[in-house]
Amino acid sequence: KKGDAEYREVEADTKLIENRLLENDPLCHHYTAVMRDLEPDTTYVYRVGHPDKPIWSEESEFTTAPDKPKPFTFVTFGDTHNRDIWGEMVKVIEDRHPDISFFTIAGDLVDTGQYRDDWDRFFHCAGHLGTRIPLVPTIGNHEVIDGMGVEMYVDQFALPENGPKTVQCERAFSIEYSNLKFVSLDSTLPVLDQADWLEEQVEDSDADWKFTMFHFPPYNYEDPYPEIRNLWGYIFDKHHVDISLEGHTHYYMRSHPMFRDRPRDKPEQGTIHVISIPIENRPREIPPNNYAAVQFSGIPVYQYFEIDGKNLSYKVYDIDGNVLDEFDIVK
Repeated sequence: KKGDAEYREVEADTKLIENRLLENDPLCHHYTAVMRDLEPDTTYVYRVGHPDKPIWSEESEFTTAPDKPKPFTFVTFGDTHNRDIWGEMVKVIEDRHPDISFFTIAGDLVDTGQYRDDWDRFFHCAGHLGTRIPLVPTIGNHEVIDGMGVEMYVDQFALPENGPKTVQCERAFSIEYSNLKFVSLDSTLPVLDQADWLEEQVEDSDADWKFTMFHFPPYNYEDPYPEIRNLWGYIFDKHHVDISLEGHTHYYMRSHPMFRDRPRDKPEQGTIHVISIPIENRPREIPPNNYAAVQFSGIPVYQYFEIDGKNLSYKVYDIDGNVLDEFDIVK
């Protein structure tokens, strides 16, 4: 800011992204700038522009992650599919939760991952929120629809390159924020290819909280995904993953703590699996089962987490601010 800040200019890498199905602007330049040596827990103001042209964005700001544990909040979504109702929800969240540190999406960010105009619409829906806090995504089946690969998805983001060597770079990764370890997995790829790396991530971490996120939910009434239950679920049980964020089935479900494929009574006894959907979804009859603590359909929702040391608070909101599910965990 003027008078009390140091300014620096960061060059961006450029990639040309083409969508031959578009008549207007089929070519788009995508820029990625990496800023290094930033101070932790510090707010930076930035603009985006071209040094040779008088074209500059408005100022925006972001705050870097803390270097020691401190209270924080974040928001999570299921499948967004670049729908307008998700954009409306994002605007509500900015007013309702102005201090969130980041947001996550459990796959199917767009309808068709190979169409650039879908991504254009996605970022339009993300609005101002996407200019000031990080998005932590994972890949869903719509990012790889029709077997056309994930290149357009990879082009949109600059994700951590710390995933397993057995899969394409940026398709799986992990981050640490305060006292949270967060692992993003690609459930559209062979589960076994990520299992050893997943175990390393959760076994070696001394974080108070361990979360995973991937698209295909192992506990749902349509398809149980036995490989995920058997391979990743075994690792969750062995190293106690607290919560797994999932999507795909377009209804809301929060499981009991699951351990060895059976429901348990207390959070410390197993992993809580959450399926969510922030867009229109049809009401339907969901068969009773032994794993679900709460489940319902027909209502777009998002999840809000608050972590303060060894205390976690979880609430599920609809767009009008009604709380439809909640729980607390104290370690």
